Amino acid sequence: MSMSDRKNDHREPGQPDRPIRIGLIGCGRMAGKHLRTMASIPQVALAAVSDVAAERMEEAAGLYRREQRAIASMDERGAGPGDEIRRFASYRELIASGEVDAVVITASSVLHGAVTLDAIRAGKPVMVEKPLALSLKEAELIRSESGRLRVPVLVCHQLRYRPLFRQLKRAIDQGGIGEILYAAASLRIRRDEDYYSAAPWRGKWDLDGGMLINQGIHLLDLMLWYLGDPRQATGRLMRLKDSGKETEDAALAMIRFSSGAVGWVDANVVTYPRNLEQSLYICGTRGTVAIGGPALDRLVRWHVDGMTEQEAEALASDQTEHREMYLDFVRAVRDGSQPLMNAAEGARALELIFALYQSHLEQQAVGRPRGDFSPKELNASEVWNR
Repeated sequence: MSMSDRKNDHREPGQPDRPIRIGLIGCGRMAGKHLRTMASIPQVALAAVSDVAAERMEEAAGLYRREQRAIASMDERGAGPGDEIRRFASYRELIASGEVDAVVITASSVLHGAVTLDAIRAGKPVMVEKPLALSLKEAELIRSESGRLRVPVLVCHQLRYRPLFRQLKRAIDQGGIGEILYAAASLRIRRDEDYYSAAPWRGKWDLDGGMLINQGIHLLDLMLWYLGDPRQATGRLMRLKDSGKETEDAALAMIRFSSGAVGWVDANVVTYPRNLEQSLYICGTRGTVAIGGPALDRLVRWHVDGMTEQEAEALASDQTEHREMYLDFVRAVRDGSQPLMNAAEGARALELIFALYQSHLEQQAVGRPRGDFSPKELNASEVWNR
């Protein structure tokens, strides 16, 4: 609910909170997972949708209602609020309507920054799909405005909410693997021509950002979470297929962290014929962790003080991160605090990726990227071709 709604909420102590009314902005491919999660959580209710295509709004509202009915039939719970789901062709009208308490943004990447800022300035808490923005200037403005106006912003880096990765964070913070020496992350997945042609903005530097921003960002964010602040980044980008898109097919990166640890990243979206794996390897002076598999859910090695391999195995298949992320958002909206994956953390991930992109352009290691850097500087001719 909005900041003003919270101040004027006069329910008796102990009275259950009404569901947070969510406005969904953007009803394309990314909306489905959010709609299913909303339908499964009684603390939220979809109140409105916005998209430039009326048929997509109808599809989103229909999916949400079907999911509600399916859940109700399984747990004998009521199907949730039966209020009309309003449709708005303009997201600004949705934000200003008074119909919603918070917004979830799943629009195309280039819109994330502007829509988030509009919602913050209207006092509406925001959950926004990654990336937070496509420029550091915009990301910093979101972070600043979110703090100044005390409006929560959650960026959808959902792997931070996966139980196994949260346990690993606690173990690292408590010295469970000693001093981290080295980390490596790999992304070997497939995004074919059909994926890029399905939406005209995909694969464009100025509208979509690159492969690291869209697919590699989750692993890079985990590396930041576990290893701390980067000191220097070196990146190289490659285009391995003539598919007509601008952005990179593969990337290699070496990152030196302030702690002295070194991180290595290799990522590609041309693995044939389908996704192969995502992996994260962390080597410390007293322990080692390796997690892999197509869904990053296969425990390869777990040598960590305070938690046995058998206990970690039991967590490895728990992929409730999207639900946990929504529950963190509910908590933040209710008490006005910032969530775990807030705008400041989202901006850190962007800063690291932009340092890697700037490094490729300049052919040298980069400490921090320029404050005005954005991926649009990387045009088609500046990515290495095979």
